[in-house]
Amino acid sequence: MSGDRVVNGKPHPEPYIRGAEMVGADPAECIVVEDAPTGVGAGKAAGCKVMGVLGTHSVEELRAAGCDWVVKSLLDVNVTPTSDGLRVTMQTI
Repeated sequence: MSGDRVVNGKPHPEPYIRGAEMVGADPAECIVVEDAPTGVGAGKAAGCKVMGVLGTHSVEELRAAGCDWVVKSLLDVNVTPTSDGLRVTMQTI
């Protein structure tokens, strides 16, 4: 999705609410992947679970913003299709 599909960008939750709508999912069933506290806050406000990825912000900043999980890299995340959706496993820090 791109910014032209929403009226309000982050930190407003609209981008994540709209993204969930576009794939026909309840935001509570979605995992937002973010590297910045502003995006983490938007994802949480949308009702999503949020995975923080280290990059421009520290583990402490991402956790303070409300991440459900923090990983060093997306290389630490595995997604496997299942008969009823996806199975996500990760090596958290």
